[in-house]
Amino acid sequence: AKPASQQKNRISSRITALDLALGVNADDLFQHALNFVAKSIAAASSTHYIAIGAGQHTRNMAESTPITESTTTPDDETANPLQIESVDEESRASEDTAGSLLEAAQGRPLRLPVRAGAHRQTARAPYWFWLLGLLNNASYVIMIASAKSIDAGGVAVVYLVAIGPGLAVKASAPYWFDLVRYEKRLLVAALSMVGGFLLAGLGARRPLQLLGVALTSFQSALGEATLLALAARHDEGCVSAWSSGTGFAGIVGYGWVWLFTRALRFSMAACQSVAALSLPLLYVLASRRVTGADEIRPKRLGSFWERTRFGLKLWPTTGALFLVYFSEYALQSGVWASMGVPQPTKKHRQDFYLYANWLYQVGVLVSRSSGPLFPTPPSNAWLWAASGLQAVFLCLFAVDAATRYWYASSILVMCVLVGLLGGGVYVHGFRRLSVGHEPELAMPVGALAADAGIVLANVMGLFLQACLYEVNGIDGAAVPWRLPGCRERW
Repeated sequence: AKPASQQKNRISSRITALDLALGVNADDLFQHALNFVAKSIAAASSTHYIAIGAGQHTRNMAESTPITESTTTPDDETANPLQIESVDEESRASEDTAGSLLEAAQGRPLRLPVRAGAHRQTARAPYWFWLLGLLNNASYVIMIASAKSIDAGGVAVVYLVAIGPGLAVKASAPYWFDLVRYEKRLLVAALSMVGGFLLAGLGARRPLQLLGVALTSFQSALGEATLLALAARHDEGCVSAWSSGTGFAGIVGYGWVWLFTRALRFSMAACQSVAALSLPLLYVLASRRVTGADEIRPKRLGSFWERTRFGLKLWPTTGALFLVYFSEYALQSGVWASMGVPQPTKKHRQDFYLYANWLYQVGVLVSRSSGPLFPTPPSNAWLWAASGLQAVFLCLFAVDAATRYWYASSILVMCVLVGLLGGGVYVHGFRRLSVGHEPELAMPVGALAADAGIVLANVMGLFLQACLYEVNGIDGAAVPWRLPGCRERW
Protein backbone atom coordinates (compact mmCIF):
# COMPACT_ATOMS: atom_id res chain seq x y z
CA ALA A 1 0.00 0.00 0.00
CA LYS A 2 1.27 3.48 -0.81
CA PRO A 3 1.82 6.01 1.98
CA ALA A 4 -1.08 8.37 2.61
CA SER A 5 0.91 11.45 1.57
CA GLN A 6 1.96 9.88 -1.73
CA GLN A 7 -1.62 8.82 -2.37
CA LYS A 8 -2.91 12.36 -1.77
CA ASN A 9 -0.27 13.88 -4.08
CA ARG A 10 -1.10 11.40 -6.81
CA ILE A 11 -4.81 12.16 -6.58
CA SER A 12 -4.26 15.92 -6.41
CA SER A 13 -2.04 15.91 -9.50
CA ARG A 14 -4.72 14.15 -11.51
CA ILE A 15 -7.51 16.59 -10.70
CA THR A 16 -6.86 19.02 -13.52
CA ALA A 17 -9.07 20.54 -16.17
CA LEU A 18 -8.08 17.79 -18.60
CA ASP A 19 -8.82 15.08 -16.03
CA LEU A 20 -12.22 16.56 -15.31
CA ALA A 21 -12.97 16.61 -19.01
CA LEU A 22 -11.88 13.02 -19.56
CA GLY A 23 -13.05 11.59 -16.21
CA VAL A 24 -11.17 11.04 -12.95
CA ASN A 25 -10.27 7.57 -11.74
CA ALA A 26 -13.22 6.66 -9.49
CA ASP A 27 -11.22 4.17 -7.43
CA ASP A 28 -8.63 6.81 -6.47
CA LEU A 29 -11.23 9.36 -5.41
CA PHE A 30 -13.16 6.78 -3.45
CA GLN A 31 -10.05 5.56 -1.65
CA HIS A 32 -9.09 9.15 -0.81
CA ALA A 33 -12.55 9.94 0.57
CA LEU A 34 -12.49 6.84 2.78
CA ASN A 35 -8.88 7.16 3.91
CA PHE A 36 -9.81 6.72 7.54
CA VAL A 37 -11.49 3.42 6.71
CA ALA A 38 -8.38 2.29 4.86
CA LYS A 39 -6.25 2.77 7.97
CA SER A 40 -8.52 0.59 10.07
CA ILE A 41 -8.62 -2.17 7.49
CA ALA A 42 -4.93 -2.14 6.57
CA ALA A 43 -4.06 -4.66 9.26
CA ALA A 44 -6.57 -7.13 7.84
CA SER A 45 -5.19 -6.82 4.31
CA SER A 46 -1.70 -8.23 4.96
CA THR A 47 -0.64 -11.85 4.55
CA HIS A 48 -1.60 -13.93 7.56
CA TYR A 49 -2.82 -17.31 8.70
CA ILE A 50 -5.99 -17.90 10.63
CA ALA A 51 -6.35 -21.05 12.69
CA ILE A 52 -9.74 -22.05 14.02
CA GLY A 53 -10.38 -24.81 16.56
CA ALA A 54 -12.78 -25.53 19.38
CA GLY A 55 -12.20 -22.48 21.58
CA GLN A 56 -8.75 -21.85 20.06
CA HIS A 57 -7.67 -19.11 17.65
CA THR A 58 -4.05 -18.63 16.59
CA ARG A 59 -2.26 -16.64 13.93
CA ASN A 60 1.12 -17.42 12.42
CA MET A 61 2.60 -14.44 10.56
CA ALA A 62 5.84 -16.23 9.76
CA GLU A 63 4.32 -18.80 7.41
CA SER A 64 3.08 -17.96 3.96
CA THR A 65 1.17 -20.09 1.50
CA PRO A 66 0.15 -18.38 -1.75
CA ILE A 67 -3.39 -18.21 -2.98
CA THR A 68 -3.62 -19.23 -6.59
CA GLU A 69 -6.29 -18.15 -8.99
CA SER A 70 -8.68 -20.79 -10.18
CA THR A 71 -7.98 -22.38 -13.53
CA THR A 72 -11.63 -23.30 -13.97
CA THR A 73 -13.83 -21.46 -16.38
CA PRO A 74 -16.94 -19.46 -15.47
CA ASP A 75 -19.03 -22.29 -16.89
CA ASP A 76 -17.69 -24.69 -14.29
CA GLU A 77 -20.25 -25.01 -11.50
CA THR A 78 -17.52 -25.15 -8.86
CA ALA A 79 -15.51 -22.22 -10.18
CA ASN A 80 -13.95 -20.21 -7.38
CA PRO A 81 -11.84 -17.06 -7.97
CA LEU A 82 -10.01 -17.65 -4.71
CA GLN A 83 -8.71 -21.20 -4.70
CA ILE A 84 -7.17 -21.44 -1.22
CA GLU A 85 -4.44 -23.99 -0.69
CA SER A 86 -5.05 -25.62 2.66
CA VAL A 87 -2.04 -26.38 4.84
CA ASP A 88 -3.69 -29.56 6.07
CA GLU A 89 -3.66 -32.11 3.23
CA GLU A 90 -6.34 -34.21 4.88
CA SER A 91 -8.65 -31.21 5.16
CA ARG A 92 -8.05 -30.35 1.50
CA ALA A 93 -8.90 -33.88 0.39
CA SER A 94 -12.27 -33.77 2.15
CA GLU A 95 -13.05 -30.08 1.68
CA ASP A 96 -16.09 -30.50 -0.54
CA THR A 97 -17.61 -33.50 1.21
CA ALA A 98 -20.44 -33.50 3.69
CA GLY A 99 -18.18 -35.18 6.23
CA SER A 100 -15.80 -32.23 6.27
CA LEU A 101 -18.72 -29.88 6.87
CA LEU A 102 -19.71 -31.74 10.01
CA GLU A 103 -16.13 -32.14 11.22
CA ALA A 104 -15.48 -28.41 10.85
CA ALA A 105 -18.68 -27.55 12.69
CA GLN A 106 -17.62 -29.84 15.55
CA GLY A 107 -14.45 -27.81 16.05
CA ARG A 108 -11.80 -29.58 14.00
CA PRO A 109 -8.81 -27.22 13.58
CA LEU A 110 -8.54 -25.64 10.16
CA ARG A 111 -5.80 -23.31 8.92
CA LEU A 112 -6.52 -21.04 6.01
CA PRO A 113 -3.95 -18.67 4.48
CA VAL A 114 -5.39 -15.29 3.54
CA ARG A 115 -3.54 -12.75 1.44
CA ALA A 116 -4.56 -9.50 -0.18
CA GLY A 117 -4.03 -9.29 -3.91
CA ALA A 118 -4.91 -12.92 -4.64
CA HIS A 119 -7.83 -11.75 -6.74
CA ARG A 120 -7.46 -8.86 -9.12
CA GLN A 121 -9.99 -6.81 -7.12
CA THR A 122 -9.01 -7.83 -3.60
CA ALA A 123 -6.73 -4.83 -2.92
CA ARG A 124 -9.61 -2.35 -3.23
CA ALA A 125 -12.44 -4.71 -2.34
CA PRO A 126 -12.70 -3.66 1.35
CA TYR A 127 -13.59 -0.09 0.34
CA TRP A 128 -16.38 -1.28 -1.94
CA PHE A 129 -17.69 -3.69 0.68
CA TRP A 130 -17.77 -0.80 3.14
CA LEU A 131 -19.88 1.25 0.73
CA LEU A 132 -22.17 -1.70 -0.03
CA GLY A 133 -22.70 -2.31 3.69
CA LEU A 134 -23.76 1.31 4.07
CA LEU A 135 -26.12 1.31 1.07
CA ASN A 136 -27.63 -2.11 1.70
CA ASN A 137 -28.61 -1.40 5.30
CA ALA A 138 -29.42 2.31 4.88
CA SER A 139 -32.66 1.41 3.08
CA TYR A 140 -33.75 -0.77 6.00
CA VAL A 141 -32.83 1.89 8.56
CA ILE A 142 -34.74 4.58 6.65
CA MET A 143 -37.87 2.43 6.88
CA ILE A 144 -37.35 1.82 10.60
CA ALA A 145 -36.76 5.54 11.20
CA SER A 146 -40.06 6.23 9.40
CA ALA A 147 -42.01 3.69 11.46
CA LYS A 148 -43.77 6.29 13.62
CA SER A 149 -44.96 8.08 10.47
CA ILE A 150 -46.28 4.87 8.90
CA ASP A 151 -48.05 3.44 11.98
CA ALA A 152 -47.66 5.51 15.16
CA GLY A 153 -49.62 3.11 17.37
CA GLY A 154 -48.07 -0.07 16.02
CA VAL A 155 -44.38 0.53 15.48
CA ALA A 156 -43.74 -3.17 15.98
CA VAL A 157 -46.06 -3.88 13.01
CA VAL A 158 -43.69 -1.91 10.78
CA TYR A 159 -40.76 -3.75 12.34
CA LEU A 160 -42.40 -7.11 11.64
CA VAL A 161 -43.08 -6.24 8.02
CA ALA A 162 -39.51 -4.93 7.75
CA ILE A 163 -38.09 -8.28 8.82
CA GLY A 164 -40.63 -10.95 7.75
CA PRO A 165 -39.76 -11.21 4.03
CA GLY A 166 -36.08 -10.97 4.89
CA LEU A 167 -36.38 -13.90 7.27
CA ALA A 168 -37.92 -16.00 4.49
CA VAL A 169 -35.02 -15.11 2.17
CA LYS A 170 -32.36 -16.00 4.72
CA ALA A 171 -34.12 -19.20 5.82
CA SER A 172 -34.11 -20.48 2.24
CA ALA A 173 -30.77 -18.97 1.17
CA PRO A 174 -28.55 -21.97 2.06
CA TYR A 175 -30.59 -24.16 -0.30
CA TRP A 176 -30.74 -22.05 -3.47
CA PHE A 177 -28.05 -19.36 -3.36
CA ASP A 178 -25.58 -21.64 -5.15
CA LEU A 179 -27.96 -21.78 -8.14
CA VAL A 180 -28.02 -18.01 -8.79
CA ARG A 181 -24.99 -15.87 -9.55
CA TYR A 182 -24.00 -13.10 -7.18
CA GLU A 183 -24.46 -10.24 -9.65
CA LYS A 184 -28.00 -11.36 -10.55
CA ARG A 185 -29.03 -11.46 -6.90
CA LEU A 186 -27.66 -7.97 -6.31
CA LEU A 187 -29.47 -6.60 -9.37
CA VAL A 188 -32.78 -7.96 -8.06
CA ALA A 189 -31.98 -6.38 -4.69
CA ALA A 190 -31.42 -2.97 -6.32
CA LEU A 191 -34.74 -3.13 -8.20
CA SER A 192 -36.52 -4.10 -4.98
CA MET A 193 -34.97 -1.09 -3.26
CA VAL A 194 -36.45 1.25 -5.88
CA GLY A 195 -39.93 -0.27 -5.56
CA GLY A 196 -39.79 -0.26 -1.77
CA PHE A 197 -38.94 3.42 -1.47
CA LEU A 198 -41.57 4.49 -4.01
CA LEU A 199 -44.38 2.48 -2.42
CA ALA A 200 -43.51 3.52 1.14
CA GLY A 201 -43.29 7.19 0.18
CA LEU A 202 -46.04 7.56 -2.41
CA GLY A 203 -48.49 4.90 -1.23
CA ALA A 204 -51.87 6.50 -0.54
CA ARG A 205 -52.89 3.85 1.99
CA ARG A 206 -51.13 2.07 4.80
CA PRO A 207 -51.19 -1.38 3.11
CA LEU A 208 -49.27 0.05 0.14
CA GLN A 209 -46.75 1.65 2.48
CA LEU A 210 -46.30 -1.64 4.31
CA LEU A 211 -45.80 -3.38 0.96
CA GLY A 212 -42.97 -0.94 0.29
CA VAL A 213 -41.46 -1.79 3.67
CA ALA A 214 -41.73 -5.50 2.78
CA LEU A 215 -39.90 -4.97 -0.53
CA THR A 216 -37.12 -3.16 1.31
CA SER A 217 -36.92 -6.06 3.77
CA PHE A 218 -36.52 -8.47 0.85
CA GLN A 219 -33.82 -6.27 -0.67
CA SER A 220 -31.85 -5.84 2.54
CA ALA A 221 -31.88 -9.55 3.39
CA LEU A 222 -30.99 -10.67 -0.13
CA GLY A 223 -28.14 -8.17 -0.29
CA GLU A 224 -26.81 -8.93 3.19
CA ALA A 225 -26.74 -12.72 2.79
CA THR A 226 -25.20 -12.40 -0.68
CA LEU A 227 -22.54 -9.85 0.20
CA LEU A 228 -21.53 -11.54 3.46
CA ALA A 229 -20.87 -14.78 1.56
CA LEU A 230 -19.04 -12.86 -1.16
CA ALA A 231 -16.94 -10.97 1.40
CA ALA A 232 -15.85 -14.26 2.95
CA ARG A 233 -14.55 -15.34 -0.48
CA HIS A 234 -12.20 -12.35 -0.60
CA ASP A 235 -10.66 -12.15 2.88
CA GLU A 236 -11.50 -11.36 6.49
CA GLY A 237 -10.76 -7.66 5.95
CA CYS A 238 -13.78 -7.44 3.65
CA VAL A 239 -16.04 -8.81 6.41
CA SER A 240 -14.77 -6.16 8.83
CA ALA A 241 -15.22 -3.46 6.17
CA TRP A 242 -18.78 -4.63 5.46
CA SER A 243 -19.61 -4.54 9.18
CA SER A 244 -18.23 -1.03 9.52
CA GLY A 245 -20.31 0.11 6.55
CA THR A 246 -23.48 -1.33 8.07
CA GLY A 247 -22.67 0.62 11.23
CA PHE A 248 -22.49 3.84 9.24
CA ALA A 249 -25.82 2.92 7.64
CA GLY A 250 -27.59 3.50 10.94
CA ILE A 251 -26.25 7.04 11.21
CA VAL A 252 -26.96 7.77 7.54
CA GLY A 253 -30.47 6.26 7.66
CA TYR A 254 -31.69 8.20 10.70
CA GLY A 255 -29.80 11.28 9.52
CA TRP A 256 -31.50 11.01 6.13
CA VAL A 257 -34.98 11.06 7.70
CA TRP A 258 -34.05 13.86 10.09
CA LEU A 259 -32.55 15.99 7.29
CA PHE A 260 -35.55 15.79 4.99
CA THR A 261 -38.42 15.75 7.51
CA ARG A 262 -37.05 17.93 10.32
CA ALA A 263 -34.33 20.20 8.92
CA LEU A 264 -35.71 20.76 5.40
CA ARG A 265 -39.34 20.12 6.43
CA PHE A 266 -40.04 17.96 3.40
CA SER A 267 -42.79 15.37 3.41
CA MET A 268 -42.08 11.70 3.97
CA ALA A 269 -42.99 11.12 0.30
CA ALA A 270 -40.20 13.46 -0.80
CA CYS A 271 -37.76 11.82 1.62
CA GLN A 272 -38.45 8.34 0.21
CA SER A 273 -38.54 9.49 -3.42
CA VAL A 274 -35.08 11.07 -3.27
CA ALA A 275 -33.76 7.83 -1.78
CA ALA A 276 -35.35 5.83 -4.62
CA LEU A 277 -33.59 7.97 -7.23
CA SER A 278 -30.10 7.87 -5.71
CA LEU A 279 -29.30 4.92 -3.42
CA PRO A 280 -30.14 2.03 -5.82
CA LEU A 281 -27.95 3.51 -8.57
CA LEU A 282 -24.94 3.71 -6.25
CA TYR A 283 -25.74 0.18 -5.07
CA VAL A 284 -25.56 -1.25 -8.59
CA LEU A 285 -22.33 0.57 -9.43
CA ALA A 286 -20.61 -0.58 -6.23
CA SER A 287 -21.80 -4.18 -6.57
CA ARG A 288 -20.20 -4.43 -10.01
CA ARG A 289 -16.85 -3.62 -8.43
CA VAL A 290 -16.92 -6.68 -6.16
CA THR A 291 -18.53 -9.19 -8.52
CA GLY A 292 -16.44 -8.18 -11.54
CA ALA A 293 -16.93 -9.03 -15.16
CA ASP A 294 -16.01 -12.69 -14.68
CA GLU A 295 -19.38 -13.49 -13.09
CA ILE A 296 -18.34 -15.25 -9.91
CA ARG A 297 -20.38 -18.41 -9.47
CA PRO A 298 -21.25 -19.59 -5.95
CA LYS A 299 -19.69 -22.81 -4.76
CA ARG A 300 -21.88 -25.92 -4.84
CA LEU A 301 -22.30 -27.51 -1.43
CA GLY A 302 -23.85 -30.70 0.00
CA SER A 303 -27.40 -32.03 0.04
CA PHE A 304 -30.38 -30.48 1.84
CA TRP A 305 -29.93 -32.47 5.05
CA GLU A 306 -26.16 -32.05 5.07
CA ARG A 307 -26.56 -28.28 4.87
CA THR A 308 -29.21 -28.33 7.60
CA ARG A 309 -27.04 -30.38 9.97
CA PHE A 310 -24.08 -28.13 9.29
CA GLY A 311 -26.13 -25.02 10.09
CA LEU A 312 -27.38 -26.47 13.38
CA LYS A 313 -23.80 -27.22 14.45
CA LEU A 314 -23.05 -23.48 14.36
CA TRP A 315 -25.31 -22.74 17.37
CA PRO A 316 -22.49 -21.62 19.74
CA THR A 317 -22.08 -18.54 17.52
CA THR A 318 -25.51 -18.16 15.95
CA GLY A 319 -27.24 -18.51 19.33
CA ALA A 320 -25.45 -15.41 20.61
CA LEU A 321 -26.50 -13.52 17.47
CA PHE A 322 -30.11 -14.56 18.06
CA LEU A 323 -30.14 -13.40 21.70
CA VAL A 324 -28.52 -10.01 21.15
CA TYR A 325 -30.85 -9.16 18.26
CA PHE A 326 -33.92 -10.30 20.19
CA SER A 327 -33.03 -8.06 23.13
CA GLU A 328 -32.20 -4.89 21.21
CA TYR A 329 -35.15 -5.05 18.82
CA ALA A 330 -37.61 -5.70 21.65
CA LEU A 331 -36.17 -2.53 23.15
CA GLN A 332 -36.57 -0.51 19.97
CA SER A 333 -40.00 -1.68 18.83
CA GLY A 334 -41.66 -2.10 22.22
CA VAL A 335 -40.01 -0.11 25.00
CA TRP A 336 -38.48 2.94 23.32
CA ALA A 337 -41.62 3.44 21.19
CA SER A 338 -43.63 3.96 24.40
CA MET A 339 -41.21 6.25 26.24
CA GLY A 340 -41.59 10.04 26.20
CA VAL A 341 -38.72 11.83 27.93
CA PRO A 342 -39.07 13.99 29.96
CA GLN A 343 -42.90 13.99 29.60
CA PRO A 344 -45.10 11.17 28.19
CA THR A 345 -46.57 13.33 25.42
CA LYS A 346 -46.87 12.38 21.77
CA LYS A 347 -44.18 14.83 20.68
CA HIS A 348 -41.76 13.68 23.37
CA ARG A 349 -42.39 10.04 22.45
CA GLN A 350 -41.60 10.76 18.80
CA ASP A 351 -38.48 12.72 19.72
CA PHE A 352 -37.21 10.09 22.16
CA TYR A 353 -37.80 7.31 19.63
CA LEU A 354 -35.76 9.18 17.00
CA TYR A 355 -32.88 10.24 19.25
CA ALA A 356 -32.67 6.94 21.16
CA ASN A 357 -32.39 4.99 17.92
CA TRP A 358 -29.94 7.50 16.48
CA LEU A 359 -27.61 7.18 19.48
CA TYR A 360 -28.06 3.43 19.36
CA GLN A 361 -26.75 3.56 15.79
CA VAL A 362 -23.74 5.57 16.99
CA GLY A 363 -22.86 2.71 19.31
CA VAL A 364 -23.38 0.22 16.50
CA LEU A 365 -21.08 2.23 14.24
CA VAL A 366 -18.26 2.27 16.78
CA SER A 367 -18.44 -1.42 17.66
CA ARG A 368 -18.94 -2.70 14.11
CA SER A 369 -15.78 -0.84 13.10
CA SER A 370 -13.75 -2.62 15.80
CA GLY A 371 -12.88 -5.69 13.73
CA PRO A 372 -9.26 -4.71 12.94
CA LEU A 373 -8.59 -4.07 16.65
CA PHE A 374 -8.88 -7.81 17.35
CA PRO A 375 -6.35 -9.95 15.41
CA THR A 376 -8.53 -12.99 16.07
CA PRO A 377 -12.28 -12.99 16.74
CA PRO A 378 -13.28 -13.11 20.44
CA SER A 379 -14.46 -16.42 21.84
CA ASN A 380 -18.05 -17.63 21.88
CA ALA A 381 -18.06 -17.08 25.66
CA TRP A 382 -17.45 -13.37 25.04
CA LEU A 383 -20.30 -13.26 22.53
CA TRP A 384 -22.70 -14.88 25.00
CA ALA A 385 -21.66 -12.53 27.82
CA ALA A 386 -22.36 -9.47 25.66
CA SER A 387 -25.71 -10.92 24.54
CA GLY A 388 -26.71 -11.65 28.14
CA LEU A 389 -25.91 -8.08 29.17
CA GLN A 390 -28.12 -6.85 26.33
CA ALA A 391 -31.01 -8.88 27.78
CA VAL A 392 -30.41 -7.17 31.14
CA PHE A 393 -30.69 -3.77 29.45
CA LEU A 394 -34.05 -4.83 27.99
CA CYS A 395 -35.41 -5.55 31.46
CA LEU A 396 -34.03 -2.32 32.94
CA PHE A 397 -35.52 -0.12 30.21
CA ALA A 398 -38.92 -1.85 30.48
CA VAL A 399 -39.07 -1.23 34.23
CA ASP A 400 -37.99 2.37 33.77
CA ALA A 401 -40.67 2.96 31.11
CA ALA A 402 -43.31 1.76 33.58
CA THR A 403 -42.03 3.47 36.74
CA ARG A 404 -40.37 6.58 35.20
CA TYR A 405 -37.61 6.18 37.75
CA TRP A 406 -34.96 7.56 35.37
CA TYR A 407 -36.95 9.79 33.03
CA ALA A 408 -34.30 12.32 32.03
CA SER A 409 -32.37 12.99 28.85
CA SER A 410 -29.27 11.44 30.41
CA ILE A 411 -30.81 7.99 29.89
CA LEU A 412 -29.92 8.36 26.21
CA VAL A 413 -26.36 7.41 27.17
CA MET A 414 -27.63 3.89 27.84
CA CYS A 415 -28.87 3.72 24.26
CA VAL A 416 -25.27 4.08 23.06
CA LEU A 417 -24.26 1.13 25.25
CA VAL A 418 -27.05 -0.97 23.72
CA GLY A 419 -25.64 -0.20 20.28
CA LEU A 420 -22.09 -1.05 21.35
CA LEU A 421 -23.15 -4.51 22.52
CA GLY A 422 -25.28 -5.26 19.47
CA GLY A 423 -22.68 -4.12 16.95
CA GLY A 424 -19.87 -5.95 18.74
CA VAL A 425 -21.65 -9.29 18.69
CA TYR A 426 -22.54 -8.76 15.01
CA VAL A 427 -19.06 -8.05 13.66
CA HIS A 428 -17.18 -10.60 15.75
CA GLY A 429 -19.84 -13.27 15.36
CA PHE A 430 -19.66 -13.03 11.58
CA ARG A 431 -15.86 -12.87 11.69
CA ARG A 432 -15.88 -16.23 13.47
CA LEU A 433 -18.16 -17.67 10.81
CA SER A 434 -16.12 -16.20 7.94
CA VAL A 435 -12.85 -17.87 8.94
CA GLY A 436 -14.42 -21.25 9.62
CA HIS A 437 -15.22 -23.97 7.14
CA GLU A 438 -17.62 -23.32 4.22
CA PRO A 439 -18.21 -19.60 4.96
CA GLU A 440 -20.55 -19.29 1.95
CA LEU A 441 -22.98 -21.49 3.88
CA ALA A 442 -22.14 -20.34 7.41
CA MET A 443 -22.64 -16.62 6.75
CA PRO A 444 -26.29 -16.88 5.58
CA VAL A 445 -27.01 -19.16 8.56
CA GLY A 446 -25.70 -16.45 10.90
CA ALA A 447 -27.85 -13.84 9.16
CA LEU A 448 -30.87 -16.15 9.56
CA ALA A 449 -30.26 -16.48 13.31
CA ALA A 450 -30.14 -12.69 13.70
CA ASP A 451 -33.37 -12.21 11.74
CA ALA A 452 -35.14 -14.94 13.71
CA GLY A 453 -34.32 -13.02 16.89
CA ILE A 454 -35.65 -9.81 15.33
CA VAL A 455 -38.97 -11.41 14.32
CA LEU A 456 -39.59 -12.84 17.78
CA ALA A 457 -38.59 -9.52 19.35
CA ASN A 458 -41.03 -7.58 17.17
CA VAL A 459 -43.91 -9.87 18.16
CA MET A 460 -43.01 -9.32 21.78
CA GLY A 461 -42.60 -5.60 21.07
CA LEU A 462 -46.27 -5.32 20.06
CA PHE A 463 -47.36 -6.50 23.50
CA LEU A 464 -44.64 -4.57 25.32
CA GLN A 465 -45.72 -1.30 23.70
CA ALA A 466 -49.41 -2.02 24.39
CA CYS A 467 -48.69 -2.90 28.02
CA LEU A 468 -46.59 0.22 28.58
CA TYR A 469 -49.25 2.34 26.86
CA GLU A 470 -51.78 0.92 29.31
CA VAL A 471 -49.53 1.60 32.29
CA ASN A 472 -48.95 5.21 31.23
CA GLY A 473 -52.56 5.88 30.21
CA ILE A 474 -51.83 6.25 26.49
CA ASP A 475 -54.36 5.28 23.82
CA GLY A 476 -53.71 4.09 20.28
CA ALA A 477 -51.82 0.81 20.76
CA ALA A 478 -52.07 -1.55 17.79
CA VAL A 479 -52.74 -4.57 20.06
CA PRO A 480 -55.52 -4.32 22.67
CA TRP A 481 -54.01 -5.08 26.06
CA ARG A 482 -55.98 -4.76 29.27
CA LEU A 483 -54.64 -5.84 32.64
CA PRO A 484 -57.11 -5.18 35.49
CA GLY A 485 -55.53 -2.84 38.01
CA CYS A 486 -52.28 -2.67 36.05
CA ARG A 487 -52.24 1.11 35.76
CA GLU A 488 -53.07 1.66 39.43
CA ARG A 489 -50.54 -0.93 40.59
CA TRP A 490 -47.66 0.70 38.72
